[in-house]
Amino acid sequence: MKKILSLIGSGGIKTYAVFLLISLIIGLFVQGTVLCRGTERMFQEEKVIMPWIENGYFKLGGMRWSEGVVKKTYPWFYLFPAFLLEKGHYLLFGTFSYDLLAKHNQIISGIGAASIGFFAFWAAMLVRARRFESLLFGFSALAVYQTFPWNIASFFRVYPTHLWMVFAPLLMTCIMRELKSKREKSKMNCVGESVLAFTLFYTEYIASSLLVFSILVLSFFLVKKNMDLVRLIKPLIMAGAFAMGIFILSLIYISKAYPDVKWSGSTFLYRSGLDGDFQYYFTNNALLSRSCYTPLYLQFSKNIELLSRWKLIFCLGIAGFAACFLKLALTKVQSQQNGLAAVLVCVGAMIMQYTIFGAIFTQAAITHPFGYDIYLAGPLIICGFAILPSIVGETLHRNRAWPLVFLLIALYVSMSQLRLFALVFPK
Repeated sequence: MKKILSLIGSGGIKTYAVFLLISLIIGLFVQGTVLCRGTERMFQEEKVIMPWIENGYFKLGGMRWSEGVVKKTYPWFYLFPAFLLEKGHYLLFGTFSYDLLAKHNQIISGIGAASIGFFAFWAAMLVRARRFESLLFGFSALAVYQTFPWNIASFFRVYPTHLWMVFAPLLMTCIMRELKSKREKSKMNCVGESVLAFTLFYTEYIASSLLVFSILVLSFFLVKKNMDLVRLIKPLIMAGAFAMGIFILSLIYISKAYPDVKWSGSTFLYRSGLDGDFQYYFTNNALLSRSCYTPLYLQFSKNIELLSRWKLIFCLGIAGFAACFLKLALTKVQSQQNGLAAVLVCVGAMIMQYTIFGAIFTQAAITHPFGYDIYLAGPLIICGFAILPSIVGETLHRNRAWPLVFLLIALYVSMSQLRLFALVFPK
């Protein structure tokens, strides 16, 4: 048993593979229950992907085209995996497959859940939970995140945020371990962080910029001396600049290759709500009241606003973050302080990123909870289902039964979320 535990709990690729396996099992359960339905209500991504298949992804600059109009708000890289799958299906069968697209969407959410679970495992380890407990807490966080209603709703349409949440937890895990050890990072780790950062920026450059800013600010206040913040942030900034350079070059290429092209996209005034439009909400308090705009492709839903009200996850998450901060303040041992500070920086950066995003781009956050709520739900689930039980368990002198309590809570929350999804999105 100890050999198996040391193998799957090593914290490396094998551990991540275990989380992927658990995610696959949960995904099959979800697919066989609430998602055992047709694809006729899915968003028509065929309009985006088919031009890439017929004309070439790179020839069209990797952007969304519609009747000679290019939407330039962000790179459309998040649909690139779907394009590869659909390209293969088109070559074999000559048609576009929404069944394949639906499975792709759930795979993306499932891998994101595995990343959250892996991040939660390492956060629990640094808070000084035992290896077996950390695995249980990681599995709990994975289950709650994967069954989060807006994650399951990616069946109908996947958003850039879903792909972003695949890589962000992995990058935060790397940075968290680096902050804990304060050692010079190896070339392999530097390359790995750069690749993850590039993918994040090329998927969602605004959220990624806010994340790097949040890491820098929280590291400055929470991490004590002997930490070179420039060394920490430099690979992320360079990778982000490279990603943005490719995005800008693709826009320049399109404008030169297609002189008659027309451009579309949301403006800052519109997404921030500073244009004065009140079609979807009146004041910014709507972000706190969790009112919800229903897009056309989800009009068949019933009481969809219920999916934006997840008080238990929010309360447990805030309690976990506060408990970690309090433990840092009371801890005198330097090595323990380093671990707790690293956890607070990385989990806090993800929370801070959403807070800043919601404050600036309020219209986007209010009208797209199906895309942006997971930005906040992910780190709060880690706080509530990994960090909080780790601290409580240590307070209770590591009672062996304690991890099972939160495992049962996670099971209850997960099944409740599945039930809520089934009620809101009837077959």
